[in-house]
Amino acid sequence: MATITAANINLTGWHGTAGANDEPEVEALRQQVNTKCLGGTALTIQVMDDDSAASNGVAIYVVPTASGLCNLYSVTANNASVPVEDSANGDWFLLVDHDSAASLGTQLYFDEDGAQGARFLTVAGHGKDQYLPLASGKLLKITHDDSAATNGVALYVDDDAADATERFLFVSPTDTDGTETTETGIAFRTGTA
Repeated sequence: MATITAANINLTGWHGTAGANDEPEVEALRQQVNTKCLGGTALTIQVMDDDSAASNGVAIYVVPTASGLCNLYSVTANNASVPVEDSANGDWFLLVDHDSAASLGTQLYFDEDGAQGARFLTVAGHGKDQYLPLASGKLLKITHDDSAATNGVALYVDDDAADATERFLFVSPTDTDGTETTETGIAFRTGTA
C-alpha cells in the first residue's frame, strides 16, 4: 500500500493540454491530497523504556484481517480491551483483550533505531506489511520482517497505566524511551472540509 504525498503525484496537464497554466491547479490538488487524505497531522506513538517490561506488561500480538488491516491483541492483566493514544494529537486505537492472542497472531517488536526503515515489526504469516486502523481513519504501518526478533525488541502493554499514551513498554538497548512518528499517517478515508 503506497502513501499518496505531494511528492509522488504527477498530474502535468491533468485538465487538458500540458502547459505552464496547469501548475497552480496541480499544486492546489497536491495540497488538497495532503490535507484531506493524510489529515495533515503526524502520529506519535510513545514506547516507554522499562527494564521489567515483561513483568510489568504483557506481550502484544498482531492479528491480521482479511483486508490487509490488522488488530493488536493481548491477554491483558485486567481482562479488558484498552485504548492506546497517540501522544501528538489524541488519536487512538483499541488494544483488544483476547485469551488466545498468542495463537491468533504474531508477536509485535519495536526497532528503536528504525534501521529496518520501520519501528513496529512482526513476522507476518502471509509475509506482507499490515496496517492498524486508528480512530481518525488513519493507518499505522506494522512492517513484515523475517528477522523481527533480531532487529527489534519485544513490545509489551501495561493495560492499567494511568496515562493512555504510555501503555507500550520495551527493554530499550539504549535505556531511552522510543517513539514512532509517521509523516502524516496513512489514511483509508478522507477528512472533511
